[in-house]
Amino acid sequence: MRNELIAFVHGHSATFTSTASGGMHRWSDPAQTFHAFISGLPETATPDAQQLESRVVFRNVTKLPLLSKAAIKACIGGFAFFGDLLQWCAPLSQHALVVFPKYEFSPKPATGATTWTNSSTTWTSYAGQQRDLLYVDGGDISYAGTFFCHGGPRAVKLAELGEIVGEEHLARRTLVADTKRPKDRSNLIKTFVPSLTNLYREGSATVQVLGLQRVGFNQSLFGILSKASKKRERAAALLELLGETSPVRDPGTPKKRGLPEEDAEAMGAEIKMQTDGRGGEGPGPSKIPKLGELVGLADTTAMWDM
Repeated sequence: MRNELIAFVHGHSATFTSTASGGMHRWSDPAQTFHAFISGLPETATPDAQQLESRVVFRNVTKLPLLSKAAIKACIGGFAFFGDLLQWCAPLSQHALVVFPKYEFSPKPATGATTWTNSSTTWTSYAGQQRDLLYVDGGDISYAGTFFCHGGPRAVKLAELGEIVGEEHLARRTLVADTKRPKDRSNLIKTFVPSLTNLYREGSATVQVLGLQRVGFNQSLFGILSKASKKRERAAALLELLGETSPVRDPGTPKKRGLPEEDAEAMGAEIKMQTDGRGGEGPGPSKIPKLGELVGLADTTAMWDM
């Protein structure tokens, strides 16, 4: 597996392009340079009311449920959810880094396909765009605000980023377990995840990085998500009083049990989980600000491609 990856990487080498200088460069530590750049970006002012308000919009879940049409329509440029691949630059920082696998590994590739493939589609779909960010907050999912996505290094060793994301988390995201049978999927994970984890630990497998800069707070979207969350909590509490144990597993016909109409509506739809941890596209903003407009550093705009 290791030799196959090394051969594949050698055939898909890349360089670092800086639009500020117009030249090609090799930086000794692009990961730490990018981390410092994102950490030092200006932060947005947060009203006291928002600081004290709970941002939780989905309780007791760590996989993002499907958003309502109203919520998706209210998003600025779409929404993003990165699961365990996101790490805040500091405990109280407004900015974050997202680490993606550079390559994907398929133990049973399709006819004519290679075992190792490039995995840059997700990275490129976000770089230079705005997204409303939802993130795992303990055992819940919270809304963080509107973020601009900066393209960062695209082929660095995980160790160069410090303890941002665990090797096993990335190994699981690297493995393409393309099977519908739970037993087969479990066997693939047991067989290949340990080896993939070692590849990240030794530096043979590399990652690509995205920087998230908070540029605002979508009060309209947060209001929609918060209102829906309160409805679900109220409906769950009422069902518990009526002897129900799991409103999601057995929604039944709440209206006939005496629930208010709005709570019956909240309980009537089954929550389906997104398993890939990716965000979604919204209607698109009327104008996506350029990097120079956001940080006032037009002369230092850069894209890392290593």
